[in-house]
Amino acid sequence: MKWHRNLFEGIVEGLSRILKRNEPADAAAAYLFRKYPRWGKRDRAFVKDKLFELVRRRNLWERLARRWEDLPPERGMPLALILASEEEVPPYVEKYLSDREAVRSEYGELIRNPLFRYGLPEWLDRKGRKSWHERWEEIARDLNRPNLPVIRINTLKISPDQMSNRLSEEGYAFSRPGFPPESVVFAKPYALEKTPWYRRGWFEFQDLSSQEVGHFAEIGPGMTVIDACAGAGGKTLHAAALMENRGELYAFDISPAKIAELRRRARRAGVKNLVRADVVTPRDMEGLEGKADVVLVDAPCSGSGTWKRKPHLKWKFDPAAFERIRNTQRHVLDTYARWVKPGGKLVYVTCSVLEDENRRQVEDFLKRNKDFTFVEDKHILPGPGRDGFYMAKLQRS
Repeated sequence: MKWHRNLFEGIVEGLSRILKRNEPADAAAAYLFRKYPRWGKRDRAFVKDKLFELVRRRNLWERLARRWEDLPPERGMPLALILASEEEVPPYVEKYLSDREAVRSEYGELIRNPLFRYGLPEWLDRKGRKSWHERWEEIARDLNRPNLPVIRINTLKISPDQMSNRLSEEGYAFSRPGFPPESVVFAKPYALEKTPWYRRGWFEFQDLSSQEVGHFAEIGPGMTVIDACAGAGGKTLHAAALMENRGELYAFDISPAKIAELRRRARRAGVKNLVRADVVTPRDMEGLEGKADVVLVDAPCSGSGTWKRKPHLKWKFDPAAFERIRNTQRHVLDTYARWVKPGGKLVYVTCSVLEDENRRQVEDFLKRNKDFTFVEDKHILPGPGRDGFYMAKLQRS
């Protein structure tokens, strides 16, 4: 597909929002799609693809764009992308055609460096190599690959086989990985949120790795389960399904907006055992202390395992912000562990591939909290339809 002038200008506008507001690429694309409703399906796919590429390897395209001092980065970066590729140079940038050989030469030199080849800040690259050694470049490569759409079938309303049959009848291209058993991976994007099935609550959008958490935590009917960092409720809703709406389910977060979204999603999903969905307060510690069979702590983190979907996070953090996140993780683990009853489980989860947030954080917690013992942990590396995740199961004596 060609770089039509209106699409180029749209990409410039979207990239400006990303660079100046630290807006996620998908949010910038959604803004453009609302502003330019006449863009067709192929136009939208083209714009979104280019925005994600410019953010994934932002350091590369910013470096190449420096040669045009008279152009702002949001205009120089897509220009560099055009000239570095084999694509036809559109008429409106032909005056820069004389720069093409130099841009391609510099591009070839830069991508020999893993920092530019995979789009990595130097400090994060160091942490990745410390965590994974010779496997790090493979992981960094996979974190730059586009993700596949995934749903979790809501077993409170329909069985996986029934949902699969409906999808097959309508001609969707998909596969069933087998585990998690409620998951469906689609071969390409579909407007699934516009289907009546979605409005009826028959499925939720949830990454494969995220769907593993409820099974790893061994959540089942009749339990008391607390989702301590619930966000908008993806794992909360899955817990309700695994509990078959039996037992007591609590969901807390610090964001009122996310809690409001969780409540809306719970109603659509047919969740009946959600006792409370609220903003967490110190008062909650007294009423719930030592009560839960499972406390799920999906802790705030760098999000390094989600770079496929959220590449802007690579450029959001610096070493100081990373250390603040680690301090927050320590705090929520120590605080919310008090909700676990004797013999109950504390399940610590991050969507990170960096060991400083994962196993090292668990080891430090166990040194501080002698009444907990390590049961097992699991690293999930990024792949098709799958974010990088870490989960650890600890038991209170």
